[in-house]
Amino acid sequence: MDRGVTPVATAEWEGRVSAARVIRLVVVVALAALLVVFVVMPQWRDAVHAIGVVSNVSAPLLLVGLGLELLSLCAYARLTSTALDPSSRPRFWRVARIDVAGVGISNSMPGGGPASLALRFHLLTRSGTPGSAAVGGITAEVVLSNLALGALFGTGLLSSVAALPSAPYYRLAGAFMVGVFGTAVGGLAFALARPAITLRAVHRVAKRLPGDRAGYVTHAFAQTIRAVRALAGNPRRFAAAVFWAATNWALDVAALWVMFAAFGTIAPLAPLVLVYALAAILALLPITPGGVGIVEGVMVPAFAAMGTPHGVAVLGVTAWRLVQYWMPMPLGAFAGASLMTHRADGQGVLRSRRNWRGLLRGIRTSPLTRKPSRS
Repeated sequence: MDRGVTPVATAEWEGRVSAARVIRLVVVVALAALLVVFVVMPQWRDAVHAIGVVSNVSAPLLLVGLGLELLSLCAYARLTSTALDPSSRPRFWRVARIDVAGVGISNSMPGGGPASLALRFHLLTRSGTPGSAAVGGITAEVVLSNLALGALFGTGLLSSVAALPSAPYYRLAGAFMVGVFGTAVGGLAFALARPAITLRAVHRVAKRLPGDRAGYVTHAFAQTIRAVRALAGNPRRFAAAVFWAATNWALDVAALWVMFAAFGTIAPLAPLVLVYALAAILALLPITPGGVGIVEGVMVPAFAAMGTPHGVAVLGVTAWRLVQYWMPMPLGAFAGASLMTHRADGQGVLRSRRNWRGLLRGIRTSPLTRKPSRS
């Protein structure tokens, strides 16, 4: 412990941190409960009612939507595999199971992103990927995936400006989101070109954060820059990663479009892309698991406002969320169980209670989630 920091002061600081965590947990749980009661449950009741109204349901198209969603998960796994160092990455289907397990964890808890990243890191290192390569690959994959989502939102906005309601705040909100992602792209480009200047600026800003997190934040930014620079240094791999990031989102959009078609409505593509991208961005907020309640509460009224019959909007969004949000949870559980009981070489690794405790300890201390110690 540094001189001048007494045990009493340390205990008080840890107490404040614990209290803040409890308050944050209570707020998140309360928000999730309100969303479930006032958003999710009404949508499900509307869906049950609408089933009796909409009679031209196409089962083959529902199966096509399911297949497109599975292909979207495969494209996501291909993105991860491409972002990883080819010399040490596992086989594709092992990477796919790791990613599905991570998506299942992310969808099952509020703010599940960090736990998902830590689980994927642990399973990748268990599969023979060095820790630094796993961190770099996952970081590059997350950055490219989010930038591809921003590009999708911008494309949907620009292609559907004429279809937006005349109220000015729609266009203002769209311009704000485009500005945010444009700034992110410009900042990333500058960081890749001038990493030393960027890290010094980040460190100066991070020093003002509470809790002595300057080193942690600077290290995280350095990891991100290093990972993206390493991927961009190989134009062929970088182009493939961009392709798979775009394909992942495009297949998810296609699944949503097919679900609407299954209930007899051919949704206009540009507004559908816009609403989808907006809901996907909101789903990234760590309020509810996978944005449950938020996504449905945004998409159904938005599609209804753009001319889709309300019953079809409810059924289409509900059917899509069943395969996009709920399906990865049981698939992730099976994938995680298969990975936790066998190594890449076929040997069992987590058959004992000690090994399960080791897994949890590895997730808590992962470089992707570990917080700096206060000493």
